[in-house]
Amino acid sequence: MLKKNAFIWTIMALLFSFLSPIVSVHAVSKKMESKPNIVQTSEESSIENIISSSEASSNASPLELERYSTTGKKTENSGEASLDALTTQSKSTTRFSKEEEVVKTRSLSDLTGPDTGMIYRPEKSLERDPLKGGTLSINQKFSVPGTEVAYNAFFRYHIGFKITWTVPEGMTPQQFINVMDMNNTSIWLGNNKLTISRDSFKINAEGKIEYEANSNSFDLFSIISYLWSLVFGKGTAEIWSYLHLDVNKLSENNPNDFSKNKIVTKGKLLPNKNNQLSSSVAFYNRKGKNTRTNTLTLSTWSNYISPWNAAKASSEENGKNDDTQANGSTEVQGVRRVLKGNNYKNRKVEIPITEKINPSEYIRVVNLFTKQVVPNVPVTIDSPAVKDDIDKKGDTSFLNRSTTYYYRGNQLISPVPIHFLQKSHLRLVVNGGGSYSEKEEIPVKGMVETEGEVVHYFYRVDQGEELSLENRSNQPKQLDARVIDLTAGDHTITIKAVNEFGLYNTTEIRVTVYSGQLSLYSVPNRINFGETKKSSEAITLPGISEGNLIVSDTRPKNKKTNWVLNLRSSGSLVEKRTSLTYTNRKDKQLTINQADQPIEENLPDKPNKDNLSEGWHNKTRGLFLTIPPEAQKIGGYSGSLTWTLQDTPQAN
Repeated sequence: MLKKNAFIWTIMALLFSFLSPIVSVHAVSKKMESKPNIVQTSEESSIENIISSSEASSNASPLELERYSTTGKKTENSGEASLDALTTQSKSTTRFSKEEEVVKTRSLSDLTGPDTGMIYRPEKSLERDPLKGGTLSINQKFSVPGTEVAYNAFFRYHIGFKITWTVPEGMTPQQFINVMDMNNTSIWLGNNKLTISRDSFKINAEGKIEYEANSNSFDLFSIISYLWSLVFGKGTAEIWSYLHLDVNKLSENNPNDFSKNKIVTKGKLLPNKNNQLSSSVAFYNRKGKNTRTNTLTLSTWSNYISPWNAAKASSEENGKNDDTQANGSTEVQGVRRVLKGNNYKNRKVEIPITEKINPSEYIRVVNLFTKQVVPNVPVTIDSPAVKDDIDKKGDTSFLNRSTTYYYRGNQLISPVPIHFLQKSHLRLVVNGGGSYSEKEEIPVKGMVETEGEVVHYFYRVDQGEELSLENRSNQPKQLDARVIDLTAGDHTITIKAVNEFGLYNTTEIRVTVYSGQLSLYSVPNRINFGETKKSSEAITLPGISEGNLIVSDTRPKNKKTNWVLNLRSSGSLVEKRTSLTYTNRKDKQLTINQADQPIEENLPDKPNKDNLSEGWHNKTRGLFLTIPPEAQKIGGYSGSLTWTLQDTPQAN
């Protein structure tokens, strides 16, 4: 009975096989996945290079699979799917329904060259490093006659092939296996994804990575019609291998990097002294014969930028002995001094803020393998990034400025920063404040201590607009300015000084502005001493005033201050021996000459209007001209008088 059932199942399997559509690589499965599309795009910094080489030989064991009848509903492909349409499986390659899952497939013409090669895709980074982290892919396609991987003998399919990879220089075979990203690593036979794990990859006697098909590699229900097309339809078998290596893990413990913590190579694409990574990928058919070998190559790096300057590195301020190498050697042979900073990625230079930064003087390119400086390597410099930290203590502001430049080489050199540190201070002292009338100019005087020679001044009244403040002094660090047009009331005036490096400091003065003012309301238009005859004695002539001498003080009572009226003449009215005098309301006689002479002062009650010329009409007060006999000469004489009103503060 058992033999009869087995025979019936065998006959059914044969019938299904003959009735199945014979296609090249089209296959349908409930569990089948679409092969990932890794076509390089312009947004990524990948490098791809493919070179074919001669074949090599090895052995492989065939894999036998019993032929089974398939069950379930057969689904045919409705059309060819384009390469781009298969980029993301979940979005464009799979449709889900309640009864079945349908997976689109693609024809041989869709499987093109860009899927293959040694391809590097760095991870995105703020510094736009073309060698930072990411994934190194070793992708290969082999197109072989179907009979090289499968044959049928008495209703049993025999499938077998093997792929080997040589390990790129700079990594060990075990490291190669350990850093595989198994979520993205895959091997395909046509559009049938093989079941693999990290344990599927072995290290053979030659130190190569080896993968060999095993009994758990295929979904039997999905592959039968495909195998039929290979064996009986004489189709072409397409074997695709996608190996994805985690570069961050791959970069650990590089034997050629002697820097502390492997800082030069850590997290970067594997370097090579010849600037090239290579891996030979070999295919062995079911009989163990090597029928295809391709050598894949990828350009890589050996040089890196390490900022340096001989003068600065030699100084105590900016240099130190080279402590960057774990084995006690130096980063560059024969050079024992480096710039300050933890390592080549964090070099710092302190220079005076008055000194111009010249980042081109610090460019140096070093070869990792030879420890020598490499000349004539093109390096560009990014625009600087400036960060200012400002602090204030007392009347002084302090600036700590960090200016960062990035050096960049070609696509095979990582960008490296250098930091320039500069300091500045600005001390501002301002004298001012008090009470002023509306039309008075408010004096603002002070001084500045800072680096450089240029200082700009500004002021703001209360919360108003910031305005430029004209400095009347010819010394930029000495402030002599005036603030005008303030309205009546209490005000806060903020004075701001800015040096040529952008550092500023502010201080405040408080003033009270009141309505009214102290002024000379009127002065005589003319003082006439009249006519007289010559005499043998000295003649004294009283001055007759045309107009009054009045001081006006309309300030509030509590804002009034003492004042003094000064008088000076332009010279003797007749000759040097004449005498001009003034008798004030205190009956004090004062001599008037070319120097200011205080002649009157305010009354205790400080009236709004004070007429100082009231007693002049009786000729006992005012101006008098005395002419001795020898100076009495016939003729007319004239001169000028200058009256000056001076506001003086109250005495303490």
